[in-house]
Amino acid sequence: MKKGNDPGIMRRWREVADTVTDRRLKAELRLVAVYAQLTGHERQWQKNLEGFDVQESVIVKEWQDEAKVQILVENLSTILREKFGAVPDEVVAKIEGTTDLTVLRHWNLVAAKVDSLDKFRQGANL
Repeated sequence: MKKGNDPGIMRRWREVADTVTDRRLKAELRLVAVYAQLTGHERQWQKNLEGFDVQESVIVKEWQDEAKVQILVENLSTILREKFGAVPDEVVAKIEGTTDLTVLRHWNLVAAKVDSLDKFRQGANL
């Protein structure tokens, strides 16, 4: 992204991007801010993107969901270890292999409420 902070380039990019009518493509165009970060100009680009009419980016949503999964898995693993000590490998594997946010949220709640690993496994259907 040479000249990533050049006001003329940012202005022209915005002019072209504003003509895009495909909502999904327009949402993905917001990723320019990610690339701008590589050059240290993300603040200028975020300012340039103010008012840029888009729906949520599918790609960014996927990244956010992946991060949420990772956090829920880490939290659940920590809760189980802190409350019950060693956690069987098959339970760890099942937790780490789960990507469903609803399931992981449920398991975190179960882990917080129960007083034994067996009750967690029963409540989580593991």
